Amino acid sequence: MKDLQQSFVGTDPHETSDFIHRAADSGNLGKGRVSAAAGLDLVTNGIVSKYFEKMKMTPEQQIEWRGGRDPGDPLVRAEPIYKARPLTGIWAVSPYLHNGSIPNLYALLSPQGERPDTFWTGSKEFDPVKVGHDTSELKGGYFYNVKNPGNDNHGHEFKDGPKGNGVVVPARSPDDRYAMIEYLKSLKAQTCNSKGFSHGTSSCIRCFGCAKCGLGL
Repeated sequence: MKDLQQSFVGTDPHETSDFIHRAADSGNLGKGRVSAAAGLDLVTNGIVSKYFEKMKMTPEQQIEWRGGRDPGDPLVRAEPIYKARPLTGIWAVSPYLHNGSIPNLYALLSPQGERPDTFWTGSKEFDPVKVGHDTSELKGGYFYNVKNPGNDNHGHEFKDGPKGNGVVVPARSPDDRYAMIEYLKSLKAQTCNSKGFSHGTSSCIRCFGCAKCGLGL
């Protein structure tokens, strides 16, 4: 998967910034005060390494268990980047963007100026047209306001203009947005092999800027 700089995607920077600058005492692990990235790597990679050692796995088996990841790749990276997630089942995971600031797929495929500034979350009532959940006032729900720190809904825009600074794909007409939504509904489970994903099938959904639809949600 391709790394995407936060500055290119243009989404709210709070989450990446918070993680990069977060630190905590490692306590009984005995490493003193460490960054969030170092702490996460210490715990997760430590557990995995102990398991591999216990099971006496060969280097080849370890790579297989790591999903084909190169052992030399860093497991945790404290950088202002995102990786585009697979789009299989994207219809079921609203709200969208890393901070949940966009309530449905139709709004995500729209310029920022057409996205709602406020909406309610928590409903189980599914909207199959715009693909999200009902955003009307809900007792016990959460009132989302994009003006609050960390809640900004800029970025990942389908908007005419040069790519970058939040613009990822040219603007689409309302009809095109709905057609793209129907395509996203149709995606089936990914298939892969030791060499990665099979391009040109339903699994051709892993990269940002797919040649077929230009998406990378």
